[in-house]
Amino acid sequence: MRNIVIFICISLFAGVLSATENRFEQGFEQGIRFLESQDYDKAIAAFSDVLKSDPANFKAFHSRGIARFLKEDYDQAISDFTRAAEINPRYFEAIHSRGGAWLYKKEYDRAIADFTNAIEINPLQAEAFRGRGDAWFCKGDCGKAVADHTRALDINPKDAEAIYKIAWISATCPDAQYRDGEKAVAMAKKAIELNPGANFLDTLAASYAESGKFDEAVSTQEKAIALLDTKTSEEYLSRLDSYKKHKPWRENFTVPWKKQDEDEVKSEIVSEATHSPEIKTEIVSEAKHSYPEVETESVEKTEVVKKETPVSDTPGSDYPYTLHIFSYMNNKEMAARTVIRLKEKGIPAFSFCSDAPGKGAWCHVFVGYYDTFESARNAASELKAQKLLHSADAVRRPYSLWVGLSNSFDEIKKLEKELSQKGYAVYGIPGSQNLVRLLIGAFETKEEAEGLILVLEKQGIKTKVVKR
Repeated sequence: MRNIVIFICISLFAGVLSATENRFEQGFEQGIRFLESQDYDKAIAAFSDVLKSDPANFKAFHSRGIARFLKEDYDQAISDFTRAAEINPRYFEAIHSRGGAWLYKKEYDRAIADFTNAIEINPLQAEAFRGRGDAWFCKGDCGKAVADHTRALDINPKDAEAIYKIAWISATCPDAQYRDGEKAVAMAKKAIELNPGANFLDTLAASYAESGKFDEAVSTQEKAIALLDTKTSEEYLSRLDSYKKHKPWRENFTVPWKKQDEDEVKSEIVSEATHSPEIKTEIVSEAKHSYPEVETESVEKTEVVKKETPVSDTPGSDYPYTLHIFSYMNNKEMAARTVIRLKEKGIPAFSFCSDAPGKGAWCHVFVGYYDTFESARNAASELKAQKLLHSADAVRRPYSLWVGLSNSFDEIKKLEKELSQKGYAVYGIPGSQNLVRLLIGAFETKEEAEGLILVLEKQGIKTKVVKR
């Protein structure tokens, strides 16, 4: 099946390092370098060496799984992803990656189950919705595929992959009720503005054909083919021939996923896997050892859990570190625009403003949440190396203001919108029981956080200081 892109992420190993742990880190980073150079056998060996000394290192299992995935050894990749998830059942990346492997094996129900679990862990990650949308599409359910890709767009309105997949479905779905040529053309053009690649031009050509504009379809498809290796353009040529005969393209859900699309996906997985800043998730005590049963009609239903009292302010915070990016004096709008710009790049940014006595109102922009200074510093180095950020400093900000708990995407987006209208940016950190902790701000001291409570309460926002 064409037009399927699965992003499988890994995060750099980091922590408070003893001499032994430093040796583990060096072995892990060596494995990462082998992944970057596409030397997958050596990457597998490096991660295996780490696991010999540290058999509970779930990140090493996950990273070895990626190397095996890229070697098309999907069964062994699934085994490694499963071991990572057994050790840390809240590890989003492992569960999401296993969903991608099931998708490549055409085990679509199992893929949907894993993507659904990943969404429950972190409903703010667009790639999990895209992955589940791909699985629904491969099962021939265009309606649910469009719904999930639309949810991805709700999270990131500039998600080019989600945009062009909606365009493709709108142009080629065998079920006429989901086809809309004008919508497909508009979405495909929007995607091309973000990424003028061959897949995107191919999608625009199909959209033109669905609209009856076959001359435009032919010329656009020829441009797409020109960007491809002639040995891998058979499917594109088939579509070109169809358009020349004035026949729109219809997706055939019984045709296996094309090799060309697999090659393109794998090149993108390597880029995402080796350059993704870390997003931590919390380990809970009870592991899941079996794949959940997924009922077709109930997958999109989401339980909402609200509590009037926040999680306990226990000694020691889970994620006391973050990255300080910018600070603006008396300019809340600039801080908000900076957060939007970073989120469009896929960077988990948030901001908050506070009055500093004698210094005016300052608005600070932060990125991410980390359990150790080393992991925060490594993430900062990665972001600067990618030239995504010019500056990023690891800082300790263990306190925050709690505003809610939920595992509902719609509920989270609603709360984000409500508080955004009052001038506050909400961000989420995964908590226990599949819930996301919704927070405002990141403060160095408890007293600093308490100083904002009265301001929030005057605006009808109930909150309490908690440790991140």
